[in-house]
Amino acid sequence: MRKGQKFTKGGYQLLGFPMEYMNVTQGNNVGTHLGTNALDNAGKDTGIDETIAPCDCHLVAYDSARNGNAVFLESDKKVLFRDGTIDFATFMFIHDNYIEDIKKVKYFKQGDTFGDEGTMGYATGNHSHMEVAKGKFTHCYDRNAQGTYHLPNNVSADLAFVTDGTVILNKGSFANWTDSSHVPFNQGGQTSTGSASVLNGIPSDFVYEKATFYPACTIKIRRAPSLKGQDTGLTYIKGQHVNYDGYVRREGYVWISWIGGDGTRRWMAAGELNSAGVNVKPYGTFKWKGSAIEHNELENK
Repeated sequence: MRKGQKFTKGGYQLLGFPMEYMNVTQGNNVGTHLGTNALDNAGKDTGIDETIAPCDCHLVAYDSARNGNAVFLESDKKVLFRDGTIDFATFMFIHDNYIEDIKKVKYFKQGDTFGDEGTMGYATGNHSHMEVAKGKFTHCYDRNAQGTYHLPNNVSADLAFVTDGTVILNKGSFANWTDSSHVPFNQGGQTSTGSASVLNGIPSDFVYEKATFYPACTIKIRRAPSLKGQDTGLTYIKGQHVNYDGYVRREGYVWISWIGGDGTRRWMAAGELNSAGVNVKPYGTFKWKGSAIEHNELENK
């Protein structure tokens, strides 16, 4: 986004990508980001670019210079995420060389510059490490099984930020960057249930199962368990995961399902079935929630 830029949809602020130039040097689940959703952005060049408030927000916590001068911001109100979720947002930015100005001002309007890229902490080259989470701020860090410290409940940046006004030099491995015109928004309207393109309810052939799916490739998210299902414009890619609450077998595929952030049911093909209805070609790994053991239940059905 550009300095001073503002945008809303349905009365909610959208989250603008918080720098004018997108130049991703490291994304989700790689390098120092193993097992989590995080983005390193190097801006226009090797110099120091400013960071821009993605929405009206305020400072809720900060960390020491040794830990990269991390600052934590929370949206003043509920906002509209790129994936259609309406919720509060929490942000973490790391490596700013000087944060006394942020600590003094505390409150920022959408489009205000509030910080800078830098090298404070364990960093090579000027950049801003950024993470975004759904919901209000709770605490600064969680540590995952890979030993990575991260913002609790963070989500992939391309499912949070829109790119209006952003000059994209390198989008990295992220698959869902788009501008605000493609953000889904449900203002309480009714969606037909059970049609060929949209299935927002629980069908009679639905099998309840709470588990987590880790895709091994890029998969489209649809509004119905069918290749004719309405395309949401969103995808899941390798390195991400989704918690689902059940599945159906249709059209030769296993379709897992969950409730999206906008309150609508979403569907994704997670594997191909043989004539006996067995998932012989899973598109990723299934795991029981809270377990490190691979869950092959769908592969055996």
